[in-house]
Amino acid sequence: MSAPALFRSDSLAPVRATRAMLHEMAATFAEEQFAQQGSAPFMWLLGCGSRIVWVETDWEDDNEKETSVRFIRTLAQQLKVDCYAFMSEAWVAVYKTEEVDRLPKPEHRPKSERDDILMVLSMDRSEHKTSRWLVTQRRHGLNFLGPRVDMEDMPASGQMLSILKGWKS
Repeated sequence: MSAPALFRSDSLAPVRATRAMLHEMAATFAEEQFAQQGSAPFMWLLGCGSRIVWVETDWEDDNEKETSVRFIRTLAQQLKVDCYAFMSEAWVAVYKTEEVDRLPKPEHRPKSERDDILMVLSMDRSEHKTSRWLVTQRRHGLNFLGPRVDMEDMPASGQMLSILKGWKS
């Protein structure tokens, strides 16, 4: 795991960063990265008033991911973050409800039983949005994205949605 790194910092002054702004910035950046490199980094956009702090966190496994999320949660508290967006590639699979506890996680399933997606998630204290793109992996040449699919305020859970929980900005 490489250490979290400040990627860049932007000022929107006098405009205040919103969840919707961060979401579109992250989506545009992710699409550009795929067009140029065939992948996108694990990136957080933290909205702090009129500032946006971009932090790249890389991980190889669940332990490293949990460490990165704890770091981002602590940083968000220190910066008094109002909203954030996150981008990552992920494996997804379809499970029947009764199978969820018995079957392996998507990353441990055969390639034929899972999909690779690019995901952008954004959150503030009252709403969240997720955008997804199917990633087509190629043997030769750059991987590329399918069409964007947006999902607003659908029921969701997980550690990426908990960055603002347990403290007040």
